[in-house]
Amino acid sequence: ASHDQNYIYDLYNGARIGIADSSDAVATPDGRYMTVPSYYTPDSTVRFYPVEPMLEALAVGEDIPDLEPAFIHDHPALERVYYQSTALVSETTASGRVDTTYRLMFSGTNHESRFRITDYVFSHDASDGRLLDVTPSAPMAICPAVQNDLNPPFISTDGPYVAAYTSETAGNGYSAGSSLKVFEITSLDPAAGTTTCELVTDLGFAAGKADFSFDGSLLTFHLSQGAYLTPFVNGGLPDGTITDVVVARLDRDEDGSIVGHSAMQRLSTSLESGVGSYFPAFFPDGNPFYI
Repeated sequence: ASHDQNYIYDLYNGARIGIADSSDAVATPDGRYMTVPSYYTPDSTVRFYPVEPMLEALAVGEDIPDLEPAFIHDHPALERVYYQSTALVSETTASGRVDTTYRLMFSGTNHESRFRITDYVFSHDASDGRLLDVTPSAPMAICPAVQNDLNPPFISTDGPYVAAYTSETAGNGYSAGSSLKVFEITSLDPAAGTTTCELVTDLGFAAGKADFSFDGSLLTFHLSQGAYLTPFVNGGLPDGTITDVVVARLDRDEDGSIVGHSAMQRLSTSLESGVGSYFPAFFPDGNPFYI
């Protein structure tokens, strides 16, 4: 996003086109839909757009800001959410339908600092891929320990884990003793609008935006010197701040559950104040990228 406009940018040839809405366009892990949270849509609803028409427009260099959404989710608990992350939880085929469950986790609202997850079941025709219907769950508050709005948590690509800065103090600022932690979502209760979570590993230091690799073996995040979190960057790093990108290996037991972390590696080393690398994320092939 730039100047209140979302874009798709082709990293291979530099082509760029404008797409719908003003910020926080995030694709589902399978690349089928582009999601935009309610804070940045004209009617304060969560929107899913088909990606294929965007790629066709990108190929011919035409902006596509007026593309019709494939699905609009209008819910009072999601009217002012932003900075979402996406997961693909499951996919099943039966009776000529393919049911794909996406999970979105949103940062809190302006009037209530609580993070939420919502599951969306997209049903497509198994023969031609047509979207038949969408069934959203009720929004659910995520992990009571995660309470620091504007320090966004991120969900794993397959949906059961959350990486989040946590502290004993609610609010946007850094608190001594806080750290980046990984939680497992152990139960969902859409009727009550709640979840339960269990801490699976504590990295032991404060860090900013995190992202899980698609195979769940790695976690990447950025460290910040000066401003310990640097959760939001707009127009460059502030003076006195230096950021760098790190990757950590996530340790799993024989059942595949995360039980710890190890083998941390810096990917960048910045030395100049106001300069750094930040907002890392993974491609599906395991390669990281960052700004």
